[in-house]
Amino acid sequence: MLSYSEIKAAVDPSIISDPSLIPSYEEIRRFDDACNFAAEQAANKKKPFKLDTVREIYSILSPDEKVKGLPFRKENPLHRLYYHDISPPEKILPAMRKLAEWVDEPATKHLHVIERVATLHSRFMAVFPWAKESGRAIRIASNLLLQEGGYPIAIVHSIDRQRYYEALRGDHLGLTSLYLEAVQTTAETEMRVYDEASKSPAKRRRKRDDAPG
Repeated sequence: MLSYSEIKAAVDPSIISDPSLIPSYEEIRRFDDACNFAAEQAANKKKPFKLDTVREIYSILSPDEKVKGLPFRKENPLHRLYYHDISPPEKILPAMRKLAEWVDEPATKHLHVIERVATLHSRFMAVFPWAKESGRAIRIASNLLLQEGGYPIAIVHSIDRQRYYEALRGDHLGLTSLYLEAVQTTAETEMRVYDEASKSPAKRRRKRDDAPG
């Protein structure tokens, strides 16, 4: 777990970094780059979301794999954070093709964005195409779709992480509930920050008015 100052040091090129933390900083920078790419894609109405968009996000998160052509995993990872069943390596390619077709279907595009995001997330994680960064790539892609649909991003906080892992073991309904709560929490936080910011100038004006002349 990194502190705010360490995260700031990772994304601010003007700050001289501790050499021992450079590997962690590089990971944070790649994550930041991937999030910025997703935000740009969400704002680009001329470029529709495709399953390849997740692949592009993965390429930013894993530049070493990009050099190799972004191959799918060849075996089942022994040590991983997730407990749900995943596709065996030989079934990854057909499963990804089927998921890409689902993404492009007109009926899919007419789903409510939160249902669409939760279903995509659930199905993608059931495939788990890459041994590393599969989860991070689809979470960033999911927030891309939420932003594209006019919703705030969804953040699964550490206290809900176990719920997230458990939701992946079932159908998309568990993730739908988690996304609804996460989006609502983000919206409430944004409103609270906005309210506090809008009150601050008024407080400063009152202090100036009350100051002795």
